[in-house]
Amino acid sequence: MGLSSSKTTTTNDVSASAKPYLTSASNAVQSAYDTNSANTSNMTDTLTSLFNSYSSNLGSNLSSAYDYANSILNSDSASNPYLQNIIDSTNSSVSDSVNALFSKAGQTGSSRQIGELASQLAENESNLRYTDYNNQQTQKQQAVQDLLSLNSADNSNISTLSSLGSSISDLSWADASNLASALGALWGGSTTSTTTNSSSLASTLGSLLSSGASVVSAASDPRLKTDIVKEGEFPDGLGIYSWRYIWDEAKRYRGVMADEVAKLRPWALGPKIMGEYLTVNYGAL
Repeated sequence: MGLSSSKTTTTNDVSASAKPYLTSASNAVQSAYDTNSANTSNMTDTLTSLFNSYSSNLGSNLSSAYDYANSILNSDSASNPYLQNIIDSTNSSVSDSVNALFSKAGQTGSSRQIGELASQLAENESNLRYTDYNNQQTQKQQAVQDLLSLNSADNSNISTLSSLGSSISDLSWADASNLASALGALWGGSTTSTTTNSSSLASTLGSLLSSGASVVSAASDPRLKTDIVKEGEFPDGLGIYSWRYIWDEAKRYRGVMADEVAKLRPWALGPKIMGEYLTVNYGAL
């Protein structure tokens, strides 16, 4: 099926007396939508920038923290480069103290002096090595706690990124859906139905919009779009685009492409238009 068809569709018409009022109200709704579109675009750009910055900084900071905690956890208890210097320095003080004591007693070089010196030197070194070992074990225990906290923070940050991504994708969809609902509420309750032969996709989509069907707002098949510009990308590769619809080239819309959704998030596809053109259920993204 191409962009033209000869399917029979139902179009709606309104009474002549009601049409001027409905047209005026529709213009007011459209004006409000157009005014808010700039605000929506600015908010979307801000959120996208925040998303990209947050994601980049988060990865760098968490990676450094993980590396530091793992380096402590995997460190060798004999790897302290300063320990031997401390032992040598304190052993020198112990030797001076013992030698001075036995010198005063006139027992320099005696077997008792040699035994006492060896005993105190061994005790000094053992105490220092035990203290260093105990300190390293305490640091490793803290590193385990830090890694657990980092994992928790990582999960929390993933949730934050997901929330930002949902907000980015929902803004334009919400605006378009509200516009369709408002126009549908205005025109849908004041119409009489007649059956005509539609010869184009644009006519079919126009009929859906006038009846308030929100599926038009979610029409995301690339064949229905023109002037497509890629503006960003989700972590899984799903692109964020702006475009104009082929039946409404006066305004730009923002969202995703249904063909990419079909590959990356197929559960978020909506019903097909005319049995052929893909739509996206933004709420399922």
